Amino acid sequence: MGRHPCTSRLTVEECRYLDATTMHQNGVFRSLPGSMWKAVWKDSNRQIEAELNYILKAPGCVQIRSFDDQRENGRPFQRYSAVYHIEIIFRNGRYCFCCPLARNGRSCGRRVRLLYLPPGQRVFGCRLCHNLTYKSAQQHDKRKTALIRDPIALVTALRSGERRRQLLGIGAYAEAVARLGRR
Repeated sequence: MGRHPCTSRLTVEECRYLDATTMHQNGVFRSLPGSMWKAVWKDSNRQIEAELNYILKAPGCVQIRSFDDQRENGRPFQRYSAVYHIEIIFRNGRYCFCCPLARNGRSCGRRVRLLYLPPGQRVFGCRLCHNLTYKSAQQHDKRKTALIRDPIALVTALRSGERRRQLLGIGAYAEAVARLGRR
């Protein structure tokens, strides 16, 4: 359900990502400097789609060494060595990354739990640096929410002689009934 995406921006769901919390739970940040680690992404058939090798350079720094994306016919589609550092910060009882990308000529430095790698890109970065959005944000229709919050406007839309307005009202009504059913 929902409407068609009104933007062509990539979504975070289409990207590979590194999660600081998962890395911490796997013991990456407690390992000795120089320890080699691997992140693996699998498809729905449990086949390896991509691999990323990285090294814990120091207690607060991960160095990305290489990335191998095997999505096309089982052969490497995108393989490169990317030597760059990602700063790790422990703050308020949580680990997070410091975004390594630059925006508008300045280092981003944003503290985030997830770093994303969109298709075709070579460097992990935060959601804002890669201009990513969420799939749910593309599917949510604010006009329906406005009609649900204003019952008079909803009835007016349903009684409207304009077909598009009626369809919007029907969609808002169906969403309101579905919300009531979940309670």
